[in-house]
This record gives sequence, structure tokens and C-alpha cells, in this order.
Amino acid sequence: MFATTAFFSGSAAQQGGSGGSDTAPPDFGGYLDGVDNYDGEVVDERGQAEVTISVGVEASGGPYGFGPPAVHVDNGATVRWEWTGNGTHSVVARDDSFSSGSPVSEPGVHFERTFTADGIYLYHCAPHEALGMRGAIVVGTDYPTKTTTPTPTATPEPTPTGDTLRSAPATDWLGRQFGSTNRSFVPGTSGPAESAETRWSIEFHDAVYDPVLSDGTVFVSVWDRYGAVALDAATGERQWQRSIPGRVRAVADGQVYVTSESGFVFALDAASGETMWSWQDPEDAVHDLQVADGTVYAAAGEDVVAFDAETGDDRLLARFDGRVVGIGIADGTVYASGQAHAGPESQDLVLWVRAVDAETGESQWTFSRPSFPPTRPTITDETVYVGTGSHALHAIDRANGIERWTAELGSSVNGLAVVPESAGAREEVDGTIYVGCNDYYLYAFDTDSGDQRWRKRTRGIVNTPAVADGVVYATNRGYVHAAVEADGDIETETDGSVERDKAVHAFDAATGDRRWTLELDAPSLDGRTPAYVGDEPVVADGTIYVGLNVTDGTFKLYALAEATGRDDGGVQETDAETTAMEDAETPTEATTLENTDVPARTTGEPQSETTTGGGSPTATDTGSTTASDGEVTTGNGPGFTAVTTALGLLGAAGLQRWRGDDQ
Repeated sequence: MFATTAFFSGSAAQQGGSGGSDTAPPDFGGYLDGVDNYDGEVVDERGQAEVTISVGVEASGGPYGFGPPAVHVDNGATVRWEWTGNGTHSVVARDDSFSSGSPVSEPGVHFERTFTADGIYLYHCAPHEALGMRGAIVVGTDYPTKTTTPTPTATPEPTPTGDTLRSAPATDWLGRQFGSTNRSFVPGTSGPAESAETRWSIEFHDAVYDPVLSDGTVFVSVWDRYGAVALDAATGERQWQRSIPGRVRAVADGQVYVTSESGFVFALDAASGETMWSWQDPEDAVHDLQVADGTVYAAAGEDVVAFDAETGDDRLLARFDGRVVGIGIADGTVYASGQAHAGPESQDLVLWVRAVDAETGESQWTFSRPSFPPTRPTITDETVYVGTGSHALHAIDRANGIERWTAELGSSVNGLAVVPESAGAREEVDGTIYVGCNDYYLYAFDTDSGDQRWRKRTRGIVNTPAVADGVVYATNRGYVHAAVEADGDIETETDGSVERDKAVHAFDAATGDRRWTLELDAPSLDGRTPAYVGDEPVVADGTIYVGLNVTDGTFKLYALAEATGRDDGGVQETDAETTAMEDAETPTEATTLENTDVPARTTGEPQSETTTGGGSPTATDTGSTTASDGEVTTGNGPGFTAVTTALGLLGAAGLQRWRGDDQ
């Protein structure tokens, strides 16, 4: 067994390159920053002809580390990486100068390299680099060293501003769209009904989204920085944060679940943020997750995988013909919605919904239509609802998968909220489904017949609404369609007006009459900075939690409550402004995207007469709208941040990828 000593952590070092001294540590250029099992020590293995590094040691909440992550060897020494058998890993040089090949998982597998030139050699595990599975080899005596400088003062994390709530909400909002049935309907609670103001807000360094609520704690995702942040729901004070890739999906029974584009599912302790268990599909992203009856269901690529919530033990529940977009669970059945190609052309797309037994994965029925992507399935006592990118809302019988009715709308559907007939909310509200669309309208339909009850013009694209105590809450979002010009500038077309897209609305659930509209923060006068208000609002015990992300670098989470007459909660819209806005011309849909030919709807089962959304314009785009007052600008100045760039480069698809749900 080789003897080792700690190196560069209070002990002397050999002469470094470029004039380094005996105490100067090697300069890894920040490569090991964020490596969970690296604490600044470089293990001194000089004097050994062969040095062993374990692959798959415990780090980052699982077998995602090299042990040790940093070693110092003599010139001519051989480094041997040995696989522990925990996880599927590889060893790849940062500069591609060496590689172990395809990732493997078998214990005892080894890869070795003899180093014959002084310097620093950085490497990583290809599937798990984003988790911090990185390492470094220091060779010989001539290598870059750090210049000793005073430790800079860390930039403090933002703290909440404003007042605290009287108490944290007792109601839980356990996942996107409230729970495993995706109803976005909150029984037994209410939000601000007559007016609203900001009670507290907290600013982040990057985009904030996906709030969920449990036991007085709000859990959110912060784009490209923290996979999960826990905040006190009453005060906004930060409780903990985790720098792991992904986004918060759900919270249940003391665990927060985070999924990622790199195929991870993390179960974190809700009190501390510690990883309880993790899992990865190395080939596919995880697009959705639900929790029901002690089981976690994750949509990974074309699969739905079931996990024991306590242990993380996994099993393949079902494999589908096409990528799973969303899942819902009710009464021992998993309902999955997804997208498949029906032919060789990119626009030959089929929307499908399937019901499978939650325990065995046995198929119960399948529904499909030529269509662009569906929303997640929203489930009531007798019906499954999906909205589509082809301007339709389908009602499907839960028992047999037969289409009950289809309503056509003026634009792509972003999300649904439904009050079942059995809800016992209000007679005129029970049996209503609310639809947020890209044509700036919020729609209400009868759940039984598909007849339109009302529609309401808002200030921009409408996100997934939420319903509580006879009030429908909805947010608007504006985003960027763009292309990179030959000179490198990004030419952008804003969707809607910057001055009006940062809005949250409340409508009477029975009539559609406006209760209030609140402008978040002061309106921006910069036409280059459209806003994105993240996903549906979370409503609980008189409070709404909602994120606001503006491409000028403003990223905030707000707690809104009933107004108390103070003038510090945002801009409350006047009746005159509301009337003028509602009388404005309905925007037409832009045709900047490739999906310009909407597949014709075909129905193989009997159905009621299709209803059309009140004369709203028919469009041929999958999800982009341009207001009549939209501007075309060039976004190459200050404040045109990474969020704008990311969205601009991909247009609407970029927005969908940023949100991660393709809805």
C-alpha cells in the first residue's frame, strides 16, 4: 500500500514552474471548483512508480468522484484508474490527450497512463462532469502555480426585501400544477381576491422558476447555478441551496425531487438539502416527475421509470413510442402524454396519450392525433385533458381512451387548470377547465360539453393558470424570437410589450370578470428587455408565489398578498387601462418557426360538435405570437444577458428548453 501525505494544504511543495516557490500551490484554473470531494488537498505520491486512483467514490450525493481527485506524481510515474463498480464512468482528459473510451461500470476495470512531461493534467468523467466528477494530476516540478493573494470577499447572496407574512402558508403545493393530477386547482384555500401587492421579494443571480411549497418552505430552481434553493415561505430567508444540475419538480414526505437534462433524478432531504439518493439515465433527459403513494415516477426519454421514494430502487414501468412530455397519476393509473414522428418529415408529428397500470405498466388504452406537442395530462374523475401545440384541447374518457370532445382555440396551449364537477367549490365554477394560450387569451370551457363559457384578453401570452376559491390566477410572459446575424449581433423580436408583460392577473372563475392586475416592479423602458414570468402561480392561504425573469438581469421570486393600501407592491392597473387593453386588437401569430403546417385533426371515435374559441384568429405557428406593438431591435448592448442569448439563439424552442417542458 502506498504511503501518502497531504500536499499543498499547509505542507511544503516542490519548486513550481514559472518561478513558483516551495509553498505555491498548483494552479488548476478553477477546474476543481465545485468538486464535492476536493477540499484543496493535493495528495503527494512522489516517489511512487505507480499510483492508483479509484473511479466512482462517494461524492455529490452518489458515486460521482475520483479518489483522490488531485495527486502529485514524479515525471515518469504511471497513474492507474480503477473502477469501483459503483456507477458507469469514464476518464477523459480535458484536452482530449487521453481517454479510457466508452463509460463502463464493471468493478476491477482499469485504465492507465504514464506521464513523461511536467505539467498539470486535468480530466473528468464524461457522463458526470456536470456533477463535478473531475480530477487533476500534477507531474514533476515544472507546472503553473498560484500567486498568493489575499482571499477576496465573497459576493453576498441577496436577501429578501419587504415585509414578512403573518405566518407561513399551511397549504402545500407539492408539484407543478399542484399535484399528481395536474389540476392546478387548490381546494380549501384562497389567494388575494380583491387586490394584490408584493409582500416580499428576493433577487437571484440567474433565472428563477418552478416554485413548490411544503411545510412552510418554498423550493425553487435557479438557472445554471443552483438546482434547488429552499426559502422560508413567510420571510423569503434562504435556508439552504444545492449546486446540482437540474430543476425542482416536486416535494413529498420530506424529500425534494430535482431532475436534469443530463438524465438525473435527485432526492434531496427537504430540511437540509442533503442527497438521499440519485439515479441517472446516461442517454436521455428527464422531462417530468410525479410522486404518488410512496412511488416516484420519472419521464426519461421514451420511458417512465418508477422509484421507491425511500430507497431509490428503480424499475422500468413502461416504454412508449416517442418522447414522454408529461405524466399524471390517479387511482393506480399513470397517464403519459408525448410526441412521436408519424413519417419522415419533421412536421409529421403525432400527439399521444397512454394509460398504464401504475404497478405493472400494463397498457390500458392509447389515444393519438396528428398534432404538435401536448401539455401534461390533467386528470379529473372521468376525463383526461390535454392541450396541444396545434391549437386544440382534447377531452379523453378515462375509462377507455375515447375522445369525448375537442375544442379548437386561437393558438397553442401552454397549460390547463380544472375544477372538477365534484369539487364542491361553487356551482357556477364546478366543472370548468381554464386554458392559458399564446393568443393572449385565458379561456374557460365546460368540462362536460366542451362549450366555451368565457374568454378574457390579457396583456401577453398566458401561462398555466391556477384556481382557488372561485378566482383564476394567471401570469403573462414575453420572450424573444431571434436569429444570429452575419456580424454576430442577435436580431430579436419581442413578443408583446415590455411595459406590460410583467403582469399577474386575477379573474372571477365563474364570469371572467377581472378582479385585479398587478405589474411586477417598475415598467422597463428598454425595448430590448422582454420579461418572462415563470410558469403558473403557486397559490396558498392568501399568498401567491411567482418568479419574474427579465433579460436585463432581474431575476426575482415574489410573495404577493392582499393589498393593504401601501404604494410599494407594484403597479395596479386602472379600470380604464384594463378596458383599453381588452379592446385592443387580438394579436396575430408570427410565422417565424418551421412548424407552419398544422396537421389536420382526425377523429376515429364519435364526439360532440367541436367548439371554436369565440372568433379568435386561427394561426399556423406552434407557439409564438407577436403583438401589434411588438418591436424589432438588436440585442448587443449592456443587459442583453445569457438568458436573452440562450432564448434568442433558439427562438421559441429555446424558451421551451429553458423551461424544460416543451409545452
